[in-house]
Amino acid sequence: MKHSLDELDRMILEAVSNDYEQFDSIAEQLSNWMAVEREKIETKDLELSLFRALDADYVGAYMLHPADPHAVRVETSFDTLHQYWFYITPKGKEHLGRLESK
Repeated sequence: MKHSLDELDRMILEAVSNDYEQFDSIAEQLSNWMAVEREKIETKDLELSLFRALDADYVGAYMLHPADPHAVRVETSFDTLHQYWFYITPKGKEHLGRLESK
């Protein structure tokens, strides 16, 4: 993968900035964006970048429910990463703005 860590982090934040997204949906979006440059993203790279975003509180992991509260923030691990939904946090929106201005 030619993209820098900052670029991968930015793409993940963009993928979760408009709506809750599952891991597979994030992976598909990034794959589509990277296909334009004929690059491929490795699942492990995506997992690590998503965990960096979770650790930095740029992204939250959520369980979604049809009844209130609709979104409940949860802790996740490598074993459960593919089970939850992800959404950008206010801190993540600020960070995304800084990345986009570089």
